[in-house]
Parts: sequence; structure tokens; C-alpha cells
Amino acid sequence: MDTATHAVRERALGLSRRIVLVDGEDERVLGASLYVREHGSLEPVLLGNETTIWERLRSMDPGADLEMIDPRESPLIEEFAALYREKMASRGRMVSAELAAERAKDPSYFAAMLLETGRVDGLVGGAALPTAKILKAALEVVGLSEVSGIVSGSFGMFLPRALPSGQNFLLFSDCAVVPDPDSEQLAAIAANAVRVMERVMGAEPVVAFLSFSTMGSAGHRMVDKVVRARKILEQKLPGVVIDGELQADAALIPEIAARKAPEGVARGRSNILIFPDLNAGNIAYKLVERLVPAEALGVILEGFNKPVNDLSRGCTTESVIDMICVTALQRTFDPSMEGLTARDGGASG
Repeated sequence: MDTATHAVRERALGLSRRIVLVDGEDERVLGASLYVREHGSLEPVLLGNETTIWERLRSMDPGADLEMIDPRESPLIEEFAALYREKMASRGRMVSAELAAERAKDPSYFAAMLLETGRVDGLVGGAALPTAKILKAALEVVGLSEVSGIVSGSFGMFLPRALPSGQNFLLFSDCAVVPDPDSEQLAAIAANAVRVMERVMGAEPVVAFLSFSTMGSAGHRMVDKVVRARKILEQKLPGVVIDGELQADAALIPEIAARKAPEGVARGRSNILIFPDLNAGNIAYKLVERLVPAEALGVILEGFNKPVNDLSRGCTTESVIDMICVTALQRTFDPSMEGLTARDGGASG
């Protein structure tokens, strides 16, 4: 096990969670499923042709005993087709029985319906399917969280050495979903990141809204957007340490924070970096990943009603293991505790 993700896996593997894997025939997914089943209490549910899955499993582990479902042969098709029609009707869309049945047999939609009906606790897909397919099914069936109202994507960055304030893990957001968020969306993205830090890492969040300006050092509409977002988040999450607008060095280095932002509350110990747009976030995480180098964990999606995560089609078995574990940890959060930080008991491992 990689030391960087050891804590995440250690906290997740002991949980009794059922995680559906959309790409159940993929050998990387099979390898990850065997690992999590062998090393803890997580229960993977594999979707795909059962004969194909069994043949590949036997070549990897002749004694493997994993749950699998073929969506095209499942007795749940009729129930799920009715559920899909009901979901679409609630949005003012009438769909035919034929289309609903087709959706119910589609692995992405079938997985989303398993999640929506409480038969599983989380969904991981995308190893062999486009991101758009996973997200579309999740949006139509699982839907957005009323608390968030937006899906965003964070990357956890495990640093090879700690920063001066001791941070060896940073969360970058949004790096994957929303191209040009307005202030309300940026605040929602930050709230999503707070939930990821609490649920997945079990750590107290310290949020920095990043900009090319620190505490009014420059005036521009792009800076104004960030300042408004910080104020919105402060109202939503009064128990969380939130700072900005800050340049990156003032967010991360206490000595620089003392000079540039002496009135700030983060004081150079931020562990969540909120980027003003997708350009900045995506570029930053790739640069840090390659130049530091840091290990990137993600993309971690947040904002759905229930845990859904998408894999890169270039993923490895190790990254599938990590995303199964992340998804299991996201399920540990109690929505009735919304707004509380880890130190207040809002999210424990």
C-alpha cells in the first residue's frame, strides 16, 4: 500500500459499505475489488456479464467470492424502469416504456438506481466508460444535493514533505467540473470541498479562496467574485476557518501570511485551496502533481445526493482501490450534522 493513501484506505476498509462498480468486467476493477474484499469489510458489487466476470476472476483468484449482477438479466429491470419514468416525470419529461427499460439495463443507470434505492452505499464508474455517461445517469437518477446544488471535483494532493505549518495534504477544488463559476457557485464548490476534507480525510478544514490579490492588494471584477464567494461561505459555514482573497503563498506559508495578510484567519495553514475558475484549478493540480512531485487522489466528486465517483479510463488498479475507499468514506457523513466541522463531530471516520 502506498504510504500517501494509507490513512484513507485504513479508515475506509473497516467500514461495512456496499459499493457498486459499473465497469465490473474490467480487470483493474476486478483486481481492486479483490483487494478491498480481502483487506476489510467493504463489499464490492460488480456489474457486467457474469460469465465474463467469473472467467476473469478465476484467472486472478480461483477462490474469489464477489457479488455480481448482469443488468441485462436482472429481475430488477421492471422496478428500475418504473423508477426512471417516475424520476423523469417529476422533471416534466415523459419517456416511453421502451426507453425506460433500455435505461434500466444500462450499467450506468442500473448502478445509479441501485444507489438511489439504497441497495448500495456508493457508486464508482468510468474505468471503461466516458465520464459524461456516468455523470448523466447520476444526475438523472440520484440528483443533486439540496445542500450543495452543484457537482464539483476536488483533487487531494499528498505532498512528499510537509509545509511550514505541517500540511502534508492539500485539497484543490474545483479542478474538473465547473469552468467559470460565479460567486454563489464558487462558495458551493468550497462547501463541497469542506465536506470532502471532513468525510474523506477526517481533518479540520482551513479554506483559502485564491486570487492574484491578497486582501485588497488589487482591484478587479475577478477579485470581487472571490471576495463575494468567501462572504457567502462564511454565512453558510460559520464554524469553519475561511480566508481570502489570498495569493497562494499567503495561503500556505505563515511568514508570508504574516506580512501580506496579518488580519487573516488562516495564517498560512490552509489545507483547502479554492481556485477562481477551472483553468486555474486544473493547471495547478497538474503542475503540482508533476513538478513537486505530489501524488494526486481524485477526481473526488461531491454534490450528488449520494456518493458517486468517476474514474479515469487510464486508471490503475491502485487508483480504483483508492476511489472505492473515498466513496465509502463519503457515505459516513450524517446530513443532519450539516455545517459542523470535524472538530465538532460533524464527520468522523
